[in-house]
Amino acid sequence: QVTRPQEVRVKFLDYDGKEQIMNMDGIMATCIQHEIDHLNGITFVDHISNLKRDVILKKMKKMQS
Repeated sequence: QVTRPQEVRVKFLDYDGKEQIMNMDGIMATCIQHEIDHLNGITFVDHISNLKRDVILKKMKKMQS
């Protein structure tokens, strides 16, 4: 489980190139943060402890072989 803020403010360009600012909360805030993480190359394992990360990565390596 990844802990994230419940509210976000997002500044973006709309389809016509106009700057927009939106405040979001709840599931929309979570989704936006999740997608921004992907754009920045961050995955869920980057949000967890080193111990849990190592366990997951070992399981993934084992599955690949």
